[in-house]
Amino acid sequence: MNADFLASLSWDSLQKLRRIVKQVHMRHYPTHMSTDYEADKVIEALGPEIMQREVIEAAKNPDVTIN
Repeated sequence: MNADFLASLSWDSLQKLRRIVKQVHMRHYPTHMSTDYEADKVIEALGPEIMQREVIEAAKNPDVTIN
């Protein structure tokens, strides 16, 4: 796992990334499992390069809110 990546993010950036992961990767998860902890596990599994692409794509997609 790449916990250093999560630790390097600002609080606001981490919150935005969690929202993106929940809306894109966890949309079919049961509500009780769509937590920040689970989102962090997805972020760590995918890694910083993929997450950077996810943020760029989410910014272009009007269905994903990152604010």
